[in-house]
Amino acid sequence: MKVLCLGGLMAFSSTAYSQLSGTKTLGATGDYKSWSELSSAISTNGVNGKLTVTVLEDFTTSRVTFKNPTSNKPTSTNEIVIDGKGKKLSYSGNDAALVLDGVSYLTIKNLTIENTANNSDNKGIQFMGDAQYNTIDGCTISFPNQTSSSTSTSSGGAYIVFSASTTSMTSYNTTYHNGRYNTVQNCIMTTKANTNGPTVAIMVYNSATLDASTASNNTFKNNTIKNYYYYGLYNQYSNGDQFLNNDISNDVNTSRYIYSVTYMMRSYYTYSTQRSTKFEGNKFHDLPYKGATPANGFTSTVYGIYAYYNYGTSSNFWTLKDNTFENIQCRSTSYFGYCWYNYYADYDGNVVDNWTNDYSTSYTYGWYVYYNYNHIKFNRNEIKNVYTRGYTYLVYIYYPRGQVQADYNKIHDNKTAQTTTGYTYVFYVYYPNRNNANSVSYNEIKDNRWGYYTYGLYTYYFEGKVNNNTITNNWLEKASGTPYGYFYTC
Repeated sequence: MKVLCLGGLMAFSSTAYSQLSGTKTLGATGDYKSWSELSSAISTNGVNGKLTVTVLEDFTTSRVTFKNPTSNKPTSTNEIVIDGKGKKLSYSGNDAALVLDGVSYLTIKNLTIENTANNSDNKGIQFMGDAQYNTIDGCTISFPNQTSSSTSTSSGGAYIVFSASTTSMTSYNTTYHNGRYNTVQNCIMTTKANTNGPTVAIMVYNSATLDASTASNNTFKNNTIKNYYYYGLYNQYSNGDQFLNNDISNDVNTSRYIYSVTYMMRSYYTYSTQRSTKFEGNKFHDLPYKGATPANGFTSTVYGIYAYYNYGTSSNFWTLKDNTFENIQCRSTSYFGYCWYNYYADYDGNVVDNWTNDYSTSYTYGWYVYYNYNHIKFNRNEIKNVYTRGYTYLVYIYYPRGQVQADYNKIHDNKTAQTTTGYTYVFYVYYPNRNNANSVSYNEIKDNRWGYYTYGLYTYYFEGKVNNNTITNNWLEKASGTPYGYFYTC
């Protein structure tokens, strides 16, 4: 009887020891001597309570991969928290330094994650394998050795990427998302000064067969992105992902280390089943670099946002709200927003300030809202200090197939078509569906200088309210040459 009890006690102790919980340390004198030892212990044994790990020192390591154990998986109660305490995880190799492969309820905070390689595919953190409810908080993600020659626009890298393959940023699984309900917040993402950033700052890529039916609901908020090469925020085939209050620029650079084309935001075939897919409170500034002049601006097409086939719902609109585009220098075609075929879309409170297109034969399309469906809200947006030399559309809502609300917008202190005979369309709403309660009201157009024929508030084949708009103190005036034409107020 005593032998049996002792055997049972020994078996219980062995099981308790193999599962992880409590407070542990990572370092030469710690409970775990390396990142691989920690990740292996979690993936093999699982947890039987909350596990908190404190990092004691900097590490140079091979790629670190966290996977969910087959049993004793982390939960909201039995979570894993790794506190980096400002220490470094340094990796020098292809692709991602840190991979969250199917793991859940893992928080990594206050850690500096460096990919010190000089490769075109440098990545910081990758989510894959239906990674869920993980949090990256207050971390620095850095590529300190990446140079101007090491970035590719086709197969390049990212600070944060959601993809099913560690060697591709556009890989997906048809049975699950690469990640759901994850949060990346309060992080700094950067390279050294005067070098190219990664191809994409934050990239989400999932399966087109899942995005309509399965919520992903990832959140990216309060991050500071100091350098990127091609895309800022990239969101494709997702459902309910939100990008909130991020600061994105190239202000570590003092000359142009960015591709001739840029997409500050890209939202492509997204859905809003449980909550809105949302871009809110983001600030894009100092592009292509801090202190750029018109002569050194982007030489090819610029998109503030490229938004194509986003499906909101009557309760969860696809939302572009309170974003700012400031100090943007262009020398070719540019769009504040290229917004085509979106459903239940809300464009609210966005500000364009000091956007320059300094090429006489290039078009500025501004807010180009084309064939949107169901219900289109375009309210409280502001356009100011925009300078163009060619044809200009500041707001162009073309052939909307649902109700249009375009109220309380402000357009002021702009100079357009300053050196050519390019027309300016200031606020153009073309042929909305007449069966809806459409409204273009309480808008303000004032203190602008137009260089040629200009259409102010232009509602064409319109049925609805056009009330209480104000158009004051606008001029036909050129920076050089003689102004010519008419200003049609309505």
